[in-house]
Amino acid sequence: MNIDEAKKTIKELNLTPIMGIWHYSFNFEHFYDQMNFDDGKIFADRPVNQWSPRPIFTNKKVDRAGKIPGKKPFWMCELTTFDGFLKRRDKLSKRGKSHFPTTKSFARKDSLLEGKLVTKNFDKDYFIGVYDSLLRPGHMIGIDLVNNLHKNNKGLPEAWLKTIELDAGGVKAIGLIIDDHKSNSLFNLASVLDKNSWGLYLLALWIKDCCERGIKFVDCGISETYGYYKDAFFLDTVGNI
Repeated sequence: MNIDEAKKTIKELNLTPIMGIWHYSFNFEHFYDQMNFDDGKIFADRPVNQWSPRPIFTNKKVDRAGKIPGKKPFWMCELTTFDGFLKRRDKLSKRGKSHFPTTKSFARKDSLLEGKLVTKNFDKDYFIGVYDSLLRPGHMIGIDLVNNLHKNNKGLPEAWLKTIELDAGGVKAIGLIIDDHKSNSLFNLASVLDKNSWGLYLLALWIKDCCERGIKFVDCGISETYGYYKDAFFLDTVGNI
């Protein structure tokens, strides 16, 4: 069916995204010419790209699955308040006073470093310049990162692209996100490498900002497990859908 028919059917049947999650590609009118309708479900043939879940709208309850062996997980987190997020981290941390972020460790780091989150509309040249200045050896350079994003997200509104920066006496970390006003998706980040863990601090401030703005979901896509930041921030990891 065409996109208008799909949107009408979703409304008439009160269909919602599978597992109650949200991702920017579920705004399917930007990315697809048509959707499928079968067994009471509206769905796309394929995901927008290899990092995104496939849009599926249903009125059937589907429980979220944890990490499935042999499957790449979808790294996401459903948000309420920032305090609620930190308390969830408290329960997951075996050493709540030292692991980051928790109620204690975030407050301590925030007071010590006094960092500020700065969100800007995407400026290609500016982002590439800052990103490359912070880039770790062996990682993808900024121009390739940006070209890869556009190549794999045909139809993505330019207004959804934002940069998030950690300002603490200069830019200590920068990230590229997709913000559709319902969710934020982290595409990549780079940061100063030292004992202060600026990249993790940036992500904590980003989560805090999302909670304050009423953003319900954050994610960093479907991928293999690597990097502490995924386990630390994307607490509702589900099997590849």
